This record gives sequence, structure tokens and C-alpha cells, in this order.
Amino acid sequence: AAEAGAGGGEAAGAADAAADDKPAEGDGAGASDEAGAGADAGAGETEKPEGTGEGADHSLVQEDDNVAIEWHSMILWTMSSFCVGIGFSGVQLIGPLKMASTFGWQSLQIGMQMMSNATLLTIVQLAIYPRLLKRTSLEFCASWGLLLFGGGMFLIGQADASVEWLAIVGYLTVFVGYGFYVPTGAPFISSKVPRAMTGRMMGLNQFANSGGMILGPMIVAVVYQEDAVLGFVTASSLCWLGCLIIFFGILVPTIKARQAAEAAELIKHAESRVERFKIAETTEEEFAEEMKDYVMSLFKDRHWDLHYHMARVVAKELLDDAIPFLPEHGDERKEAINQLVARFGHGPVFTLVNGHVNASA
Repeated sequence: AAEAGAGGGEAAGAADAAADDKPAEGDGAGASDEAGAGADAGAGETEKPEGTGEGADHSLVQEDDNVAIEWHSMILWTMSSFCVGIGFSGVQLIGPLKMASTFGWQSLQIGMQMMSNATLLTIVQLAIYPRLLKRTSLEFCASWGLLLFGGGMFLIGQADASVEWLAIVGYLTVFVGYGFYVPTGAPFISSKVPRAMTGRMMGLNQFANSGGMILGPMIVAVVYQEDAVLGFVTASSLCWLGCLIIFFGILVPTIKARQAAEAAELIKHAESRVERFKIAETTEEEFAEEMKDYVMSLFKDRHWDLHYHMARVVAKELLDDAIPFLPEHGDERKEAINQLVARFGHGPVFTLVNGHVNASA
């Protein structure tokens, strides 16, 4: 482009000189104008940075690099991994000891049992876990997996020579729960941190789990030596502690946040519906009846999704608009309230709505 500009400048100078000497000859001047235009275009192209044109591809921009780390969830999940590491490594040590000392199992029987457990673990992770995850969430799978995990350890500890089947059921429960828990770690962490920090946070989580596996055999073995049953109770309690951390620290707040968003969306829709009712110039009785029908339809259609706090929000926002139009005094008002509440059915939603309507009335 620079050479074209220089060439264009020389051509323009020569054309100007020729025009001064021979004004009648316009061909040279026309050529010089085209060359000058080409030079200007070339010079303009040199000033554009690469990749800034209209056809530039911006698809490689990593938008999630600006996502903030959810430290609360990450710290709780790491604490849970540490507890699970202690419990799992402990039961790996004392489980075979229990089977050998209590039931007289030999190495071949223990090996077959471990092979069966690994096979079950594979089936759970490939066939059952994906279907459960589609219907629930990572936090749900992890918490319920740890609940089964600890429950299986507890059953193994309670088994004695007369109920050998209880230990086998316990082992199967352990690995079903472990199959639900293990696959949740990586996707959970990747959903809570920016892509650039995913590797470091996974490493931190694995470090906590490995630390628990280092301490687990020493802690559980010491307890098992004093009391075999207490050794399994210790391991199962640590897994249950991990379950409680995930369930109440991560799962419950996540569910509440999602339901609050759904409730806000319902309220927004309901408010627009109320405004349409008012604009339609209906009578007070017609408005009250339309509002009641609309509120009932919301609860009927979404009964299983409306939990306690969502029921409070929807009942407060919508029933407050319907209650003033009910009869003011006596048995007629009481009967109208009873009819209004009865149409909500039974269960927790009924109880909340019943309390709110009567308090407002």
C-alpha cells in the first residue's frame, strides 16, 4: 500500500506538471486522479487493525471469564469433599476386615464382592445417574448419593454373623450412593467458577478430598480397633455430614432462589391480569369471581411446584385483591371465605392460603 501511495504521488506530481504545460490534454490528469484515489484507499487500509472489519469473527470472545466465583458454594462443596474422603477411605479399610472377622470371608470372596461393587458402580453411573440428573439437579444427586453412601456404611456396621445379607445390602447401597455422588463434582465446580479458574478449583477440591483420604484410615482404624460398630458409625456420620452441608448449604438455597424467580414471574403475570380485569369495567361481584377463578387455576396447575414461600407470595399478592369484594359481615362472608379456601384442595398450600385468607379477612 505504501508503494502504491508513493507511486500514486509521483504520478499525481507528473500529471500536475503536464497539466500546467498542456492544459488541453486531460487523459494524464484523469489517470493521475485514479492513481491518487488508489493511493488514498491503500493508505486507509493500512490504518485498520487486523480483525476489525465488518466480517471479523468475534466468536472467540470468552464471555464467562467475567463470571464471579460463587465462593460460598465452593467452600461448602470442598468441606463436603473432605468429609467424604475421610469416610470413604475409612470404610475401604475396615470393610474387608469386618467381612473377614465376622463372616470368615477369604480373599477370593472379598475380591468377588469388590468386583460386584465396581460393576454396580459402573451401571449406576452409566444408566441410572444420567436419568436422575435430567429430573433433578447436581446438588440433589450429590446430597442423596451421600445419604445412601452413609446409610450403607451404617448397615455394614450393624451386620453380624446371623445377618450376613445385611452387610451385602449395605455394600450395594454404598456403591449406589457413591455412583450418584462422584460424577457431580466436576460439572458442579465448572458451573460455579469462570472457565479460566476451573482447573485450579477442581485441583483445590481434589486436594481436600485427598487430604480426607490420608486422614481417614488413621482416624477410622483407631476407632474401629476400640469398637467395630463405632468405626462404621464414624465413617457413615462423616458422609452424612457431607450430605447435610450440600443439602442445607447449597441445595435448599438454590431451590428457594429458583422458586422465588418463578413466583416473581407469576406475580408479574397476575398483576397484568388484574389490570385487565379492572380495565374491563366489570362489576365488583364479577371481578371477585374472575379473580377467584384465576387464583384457583394458578394453584391447581402448579400445585406441586408451589412450595411454602411461593404460596405465601402468590396468596398475599392476589387474594388481597379478591378479599375486599367478598361479603362484609356475618355468615355470608364466612361462607364465601370457606368456599374460596376449599377450592385450593388440601396439604401445605391449603394450610397457608387458609391462614392468610382468614387473617386478612
